[in-house]
Amino acid sequence: MSGASEADLRAVLLARAVEITRNPMEALLDDDGDVIMGDSPFGMWGRIQKHPTTGQTFVVFVMAPLVELEPSDELADVVRATLAGKSVDFQFGDTAVQLFAPRPVMVLDPPDGFRKVFDSVFSIAMSVIDAVQPKFGGLTPEQKRALSGWRGHDDAVEADLRAILDPAGGALLAHGWNRKSESLPLLVTEERVPGGWAKRFVTVDDTGAVRFRASVPGVRDGGHGCELTIHRLDPDAARTWAGRVGVPASDGKVRVEEVVSLAGRPWQELTDAMEGLPRQSGDAWEPVALRS
Repeated sequence: MSGASEADLRAVLLARAVEITRNPMEALLDDDGDVIMGDSPFGMWGRIQKHPTTGQTFVVFVMAPLVELEPSDELADVVRATLAGKSVDFQFGDTAVQLFAPRPVMVLDPPDGFRKVFDSVFSIAMSVIDAVQPKFGGLTPEQKRALSGWRGHDDAVEADLRAILDPAGGALLAHGWNRKSESLPLLVTEERVPGGWAKRFVTVDDTGAVRFRASVPGVRDGGHGCELTIHRLDPDAARTWAGRVGVPASDGKVRVEEVVSLAGRPWQELTDAMEGLPRQSGDAWEPVALRS
């Protein structure tokens, strides 16, 4: 690629993005002229950029693996240690961690070589997620999108509802994601459907109970909105479900890492495995005002 113009290099980068994402070329240029390389579980872009001092041209991979973080010196130390020796810079943008990985333009060709570089850079960003989330929290953009249709958990509201329901023998299945006891969203799927995007995810709580949540756009009584559904398997039922989907047998509670191992399984397969198991279920309708 030596001697190629920036325009030529950008054209090759765009062609590589088409090969990786399998999306049409016209859908892969953002408003800043960067090339979109992916959005799951986080946004990833490529750009052709000259070094401000040396003038050398690079392919720069830009990633935003985590959002909703409070920047701090301690967080910066963890990110810096994770990136040590990997030729990746970072900075905080508002509540996000942003990564910048410059690579020589020669990586653009051949295609299989570029794919290896892409996978390597992607894995570096994933290592930042693994290092940061257990200690500092934060969400991947994909997790944030999946949670956007769900009401937050409110302890005071739940206490009021339980006070009403308990004397009557009723049961409450809170729809809101409870960050105090539940894992981050796992097995997130986003599917294009009429009216928007269907979002589905699974969580595991401290007891080993498993919850399946889905937010699906639709129309009800002439109004647009999202149907929110939730199913909860208690710890014993969750362990039976896990066995049905191939998790090795165990007497203990279902663990987050066991659910993570199911990544890539079709959502229908995961929910079909609940058939016949005792579970709590609920649904709600969230109206959505469409932009004019």
